[in-house]
Amino acid sequence: MTTTDARGDVVVTLEREFSIVPQLMWELWTDPAHLARWFRPTLDHHLESDVTADVRVGGAWKAAMHGVDGGAWTVGGRFLEVSPITRLALSWAWEPADVEASAPSGESSRVEVTLTPTRTGTHLRLDHSLLTTQEDRDSHLEGWVGCFASLSGVYEEP
Repeated sequence: MTTTDARGDVVVTLEREFSIVPQLMWELWTDPAHLARWFRPTLDHHLESDVTADVRVGGAWKAAMHGVDGGAWTVGGRFLEVSPITRLALSWAWEPADVEASAPSGESSRVEVTLTPTRTGTHLRLDHSLLTTQEDRDSHLEGWVGCFASLSGVYEEP
């Protein structure tokens, strides 16, 4: 789902329940070894990502996604909020070489992840805000839908 906030920026919101307990779901979002396995838009067209994450407010994170076709895309930012097992917020900016994939160089958007325990696992809500164009919205929506599918494909039982 996408909406427009009060400033006119486009917001991508995705919600899904996963059959993954909250503690593990938190680790999937904060442990670079886990992130490397699923943090990419598709499992079949991308190799594992190279990920670093200093999970603390102000800590840096970076993910370099590699395509099987030799393409590479690097995104990173800083952790803005860290509430273990329940919430993460981070800035999101593509590296300059990848600028066509997102906002102009130097501009960043914001990703917020909220984890809520359910009877069978975790409800995950992702809000990606401060996107300024329809193209940004569409490409990020497609990417996040793929990331959710990758997360499920790697960590949930079929």
